[in-house]
Order: sequence, then structure tokens, then C-alpha cells
Amino acid sequence: MQVKITVPEGFHLDVENSWLGVDITSVANAYQSVFKLQENTKPAVLEHSSFFGEASKATVYNLQLNSQSQAEFAELQKYLQKSQAEGVAIRVVPKLASYPQAADNVEISIDLQLSSEEGYFTLIDGAELSLAKLRSKK
Repeated sequence: MQVKITVPEGFHLDVENSWLGVDITSVANAYQSVFKLQENTKPAVLEHSSFFGEASKATVYNLQLNSQSQAEFAELQKYLQKSQAEGVAIRVVPKLASYPQAADNVEISIDLQLSSEEGYFTLIDGAELSLAKLRSKK
């Protein structure tokens, strides 16, 4: 499983505190898990354009589950082999390490790759997120 997070140039992702979550409901019970991420490759600054936005420079972070999370994900797969899922929710929670002081929001894109045999699919394409909550914690 791979996660690609794109943020504008000048914004820096806090990889260590960013995570991927999977919630599964079945007839028997519910399974909630949080998987920590790590860099798969060094971040790259590229020309980026979202479906609705203009092209601009952006930093792309290529992440994967860390070793502990890979083991926990294998447990989740075993759980799914025993229980039929009624619902699945996947979320990616990116945390910022730093951002331009004058910024009020950040435009973020998140892509997910479930298998190395398949390509990425887009979870979020150029969504504008407010930095107000992040600022209040400083």
C-alpha cells in the first residue's frame, strides 16, 4: 500500500505523525486501525496541476506503511478472510510540519495505491483545507 500526498511548495509534511486509517464493519463487530507511514522515496518538487486548479510547483511525498504497520495490516487482511465486511472506510490524515506564515489554507491532493500491480487512485484532488485549527495549536 502506497500513499502519495501533494502539497504546495513551501509546505512540509510531518510524515512521522501522518497516518492512514481503515475502519471495517461486519455482522460480528467493527475493526478500526491506524497505520503509521514512512517515506518510500525522498520528496520531489514538481509542476503539479489538479483537475480544477492551475499548474504550480508542489512537493510530492511518496509514503508507505512503516514496518510495524505492515504487520498490523497483515492482521487486518487475516481478519477480512474470516469476516465478511459490510462497510469499509479509508482515510489519510496528513499532518504539516511547517507552512508559510502568511498562508490561511493549504491545497492538498492525496492518491492511494492498494497494490503494486495497480495504479494510484485519487482520494482528494486539490482540496483546500483551512490552517485555522493548526494555527490554534501553536
